[in-house]
Formats: sequence, structure tokens, C-alpha cells
Amino acid sequence: FWLKLRIRVPPLGGAARGRGPDWQSTGIVAMTSVDSLKDIVDRLNAEPFNMQLSLVSFDEKQPLELMEILNTVLMHLDAEKHKVDLKSENPDAIYHRIGEFLNVLGYRCSYDLEFQEGLVTGAKQVVNPILLWLLQNLDQHQKRAYLAKYCV
Repeated sequence: FWLKLRIRVPPLGGAARGRGPDWQSTGIVAMTSVDSLKDIVDRLNAEPFNMQLSLVSFDEKQPLELMEILNTVLMHLDAEKHKVDLKSENPDAIYHRIGEFLNVLGYRCSYDLEFQEGLVTGAKQVVNPILLWLLQNLDQHQKRAYLAKYCV
């Protein structure tokens, strides 16, 4: 069973070389499996988040709620940097804070205008892949975030 989401498929050069999505506009709409969404929900329901979400309730989240979930995951990785009120934070500041942090962690994408707009507006096609990537390797990202404080 597949759930259709608007996710840009990177050209063969991006993900095929192990760099992750590069979000170049290809005009192709990809399919995200329910298994990927289920993986996100299962990890958000487990320690340390304990969000008690269902697949349906997660999929029905409004953009601001989705950004709050992303921010909760980011706060777990670096509490002092991401303890902010998203409602009052400037969109440019949101992008700068989250984009810089994702770059430090090694998230590969083009960070172009489309990605920037999707990130600050809480677009599912941008936020869900980030959540999946962060949650699948949470321990590794936590170590990298900790070390980055001393290396940057």
C-alpha cells in the first residue's frame, strides 16, 4: 500500500552516489511508502519522545505541528540551540538555524529556494524525509551534534 506525497526524486547523480536527496526540480512525483511513515511514527512513539501518535494523526498534522515535531527531535540533539518558539521565530531565522544544523549533521540536499520554502512552511515533502533521516540514526546524529559544538 502506497501513500502519494509530493517528493522530488533526485536525478540519478545525487542519491545514486550516496549523497542523499538533492531536491532538484525534476517534475517527478515519488511515492512514499506507508512503511516509511510508520517508521517515523514508531520512532516518535518510542523513547525519548513518547508522542503517542497514530499513522493517521501524524499524517493529518498541520505544517506548524509538523515543524514542532521536527523541532522536538532537533531539541533532543541540541537543546540549547533549538529551544525556540516557532510561532514567534522569523522564517529566515528558522531556515538558518535548522538548515545549518542539518548541514553540520551531514544531511545532503541542494538547500535551494524550494527546499528553504518547504522547510519554513512545514511542507510534508521536505519535513518527512528529514524526520526519517534524523530518527533512523538518532544516536549517531546526537554524537555528531555534540562533537560539532567543539569543532565549529
